[in-house]
Amino acid sequence: MIKTTFLKGLLAVVPITATIYLLIWLIKTAESAFGGILMSSFPNIPYVPGLGVLIAIVLIFLIGLALNAWITQKVFQFTEDILEQLPLIKSVYKPMKDLMGFFSGGKTKELNRVVLVDLKEFGQVLGLVTRDSYQDLKLDNELGGKIAVFIPLSYQIGGMTLFLPKEQIQEVDLPVEKALNLAVTGWIRTQS
Repeated sequence: MIKTTFLKGLLAVVPITATIYLLIWLIKTAESAFGGILMSSFPNIPYVPGLGVLIAIVLIFLIGLALNAWITQKVFQFTEDILEQLPLIKSVYKPMKDLMGFFSGGKTKELNRVVLVDLKEFGQVLGLVTRDSYQDLKLDNELGGKIAVFIPLSYQIGGMTLFLPKEQIQEVDLPVEKALNLAVTGWIRTQS
């Protein structure tokens, strides 16, 4: 009884604590970065805690607003093109951009496809189709006819990508978010 009660409490506290910790970390980071810039730029103005976070939110909104203008889009695209060519920076920037696009709903048509992958004697696993064309990578000769499927792994951030023939996958009518939730939690039944 004591063990069960403790585990029940632990299961309630850990997700909430992790979420709160992440939010506090984001707020502290924004406050430190933008608040520090504000205090060093305007040392005579009294500083109010939380102003750094407010500035970060307003700045992100203004950048989003500015990206609606054609000229800003061109300048941003030019900057992106440069970043994507710099050796070390492109290794971090491009994956982060793709990840943010995926989670913000800017995902491609392929990433909306949830599939079951038949691994023969090992059973089936849930995956997400990430691409079915390799022309831009000049790998059509090697991978032509195969579909790239990302297999998320349970209880960790990460997974693996398999290149599979179309016969080995079966599309499933399941939203991507639900599929990721199921895969990451090891298909444990949770309340929706």
